[in-house]
Order: sequence, then structure tokens, then C-alpha cells
Amino acid sequence: MIGLLTLLGVGAAYAVDSALNGGTSSQATVASGYQRWLGIDLYNSPFGGPIVVGVAPRSPALVAGVQPGDVITRVDGHSVATVSEFVSAISGKHAGDHVVLQIARGGVTYLAQVTFATRPAGYP
Repeated sequence: MIGLLTLLGVGAAYAVDSALNGGTSSQATVASGYQRWLGIDLYNSPFGGPIVVGVAPRSPALVAGVQPGDVITRVDGHSVATVSEFVSAISGKHAGDHVVLQIARGGVTYLAQVTFATRPAGYP
């Protein structure tokens, strides 16, 4: 179950990858060579979508302008209210695939096109 991810020090970027890879741990996911990475940590929020609580340095999300505090409300035009719905919306994506995130930030709506990448060596 994905939800209160940061309480255990587990970033949603890793938990998302784990959930899409059969529920394996983040270490097993890395060891298996799983190839999909956005570089964001998410938390379920009461603000209409998952909230970004962390963005990895040099990550696809950072390059696309995603910031901590952003609330992701849509993925490729599909509404997402929870981290689980976000996971479902990106299932089937691979490194090199694009996704358009609709983001609420400070009362303004933004669109960010993010390209999935292969997680660099050294990221958990």
C-alpha cells in the first residue's frame, strides 16, 4: 500500500517503481535493473492530488520544473487524487516515454512534460 511514504524514509519515486515492478523493495528494484525514473517523492494530500515532497537533483522532474509543494492533479489528462492513482496512470511507461503532468502551485495551474529516464547509478 502506498500512502504515508515519507514516514518510513521511502521516497514515492522508489515506492512507485516498486509497486509497478511487482511490489519488490527499492533495493530489489534497483538490482533488477528496472528502467523507469522521474525523481519525485510523493505523499497523499487533501489538496486534490498527490503532493510532491521531494525532487531529486538532476532528475527528469527537476528538469521539467516540478517543485516540492506542487500538487499533481492530472497525468496525461487523467485526473489523479492519490499516489495509487498516479501509479496507475504511469503504469506501462518506460525510460524515454513522456508524460504530461498538470500541477497546481500557489493557485496557478501548470503543465509539465516529463520524460522518464533510467535511474542513475547511486540512487537508492
